[in-house]
Amino acid sequence: MLLTGSAVVAVAQDTVLILPFENRSQQGEYNWIRESFGILIVDVLNVPGIKVITTDERNLAFDKLKLSPNDILTRAAMIRVAEVAQANIALIGEFDVGGEKGNVTVAISARLIETREGRLVGNKVFNYSGPISDLQKMQGQLAWNILYLRNPSLPYTSDQLVRKATSIPPLAYQSLVKAIQTGDPKIREGYLKRGIQEFEDSGEAGHFGKAIFELAMLNYQQRNFAESIKLFKQLSVDDTHYSEGLFYLGLAGYKAGDFVESAAAFNRLAESTQLFEVYNNAGVAMIAGGNKADSLSMLRKAVANSPNDATYRFNYGYALWLNQNNEEAIQHFRTVLRSNPRDGEAH
Repeated sequence: MLLTGSAVVAVAQDTVLILPFENRSQQGEYNWIRESFGILIVDVLNVPGIKVITTDERNLAFDKLKLSPNDILTRAAMIRVAEVAQANIALIGEFDVGGEKGNVTVAISARLIETREGRLVGNKVFNYSGPISDLQKMQGQLAWNILYLRNPSLPYTSDQLVRKATSIPPLAYQSLVKAIQTGDPKIREGYLKRGIQEFEDSGEAGHFGKAIFELAMLNYQQRNFAESIKLFKQLSVDDTHYSEGLFYLGLAGYKAGDFVESAAAFNRLAESTQLFEVYNNAGVAMIAGGNKADSLSMLRKAVANSPNDATYRFNYGYALWLNQNNEEAIQHFRTVLRSNPRDGEAH
């Protein structure tokens, strides 16, 4: 029995790539700001009609071009990265840091570039400046300007996006950004735990969902499935990564041998997403947990919506066989063998 796929992202009207901003100040201690735009705006612009490419997705484009996010790129190279990432819009910019400790200011300049034409969108340059403690506020304003420039009819106000951008206390936000930028798992874990603690210490209501998700994923990648399950279960429906968290909760539960937890996660996800691979995974987890009867309805949905997928066919045939529906099971195994005559399990 096979689990399939990965978390799926819906197609959007505009796909925006946010490139690292250039640090004009040359003060290395503020290099964390370079990546902060993409990390924050990807969540703030989580609205219908716009998809912001995540940092991980963007880095794959850099890898394909044998470039590094730390490189200072020409306009042509920026556009090439956006093309490889399949973005029709690229956000580029720079920032300068001034003032003295305790009174640090930041000045930001940003532009939107049409990938295909290589030109400035709307002939606009977005400029912001203020104390560094207002960085998230400025990034929220930038996010709204992007949204408004691309589709002014969308029912969102600048205040709404700024509130969303500033919902995380500045210290916790800085820890998150620094965590995401580091490639060292131990350092990343330390920053994430610090950010979660800083959020709690601030007295803000709720929890730091983004940091919890990142810490859960770090544990999942290190095969610490028990800890990742605990963290994924802390996410709520209002968190940006709630659906993705449910998907990985299902995978973590399955790999940890907690098939009831796995099936429950995939089942909840199936209620809202209606993705074929989720139906398949829910059915597989149900079988592993001994729930043979309910697995049939989930696996039937996967096959009905994607009849040419051999994995779905095999799993459904296996569930039918377990439920002693042998004649129908044979039909599905024969379909699998027509596509792969050497499939020993299907034989």
